[in-house]
Amino acid sequence: MTDENVREVAIAKRWKRMRNQLGISAFASTIADIVLRGALSHGASNGTNMLLFLGLAVAIYFAMKRAIVAGETASFAWRGRNPWLWVYWPLAGLTLILLQLRFIGSN
Repeated sequence: MTDENVREVAIAKRWKRMRNQLGISAFASTIADIVLRGALSHGASNGTNMLLFLGLAVAIYFAMKRAIVAGETASFAWRGRNPWLWVYWPLAGLTLILLQLRFIGSN
């Protein structure tokens, strides 16, 4: 394999890993929202907030996709972690807290 082929394979694997992890994270955030809303505010949740988490995942995906194509490998090797999850989960956690505060105050 040439260096260019190795680079293309690495980019494809990062994209696939990022898509999978962001999809699972958006699903987990939605489940957490449903559980927290039921436990804290006793409100019914029909999963429409999944659009918020899905939108957040899509925005992060397209923002990080450019860095992957550019080959900024230093940011992707940071302590062996996936930087898109380090960006996604704090924002998703903040969104979960804000959503719960909104629904706790309304009951």
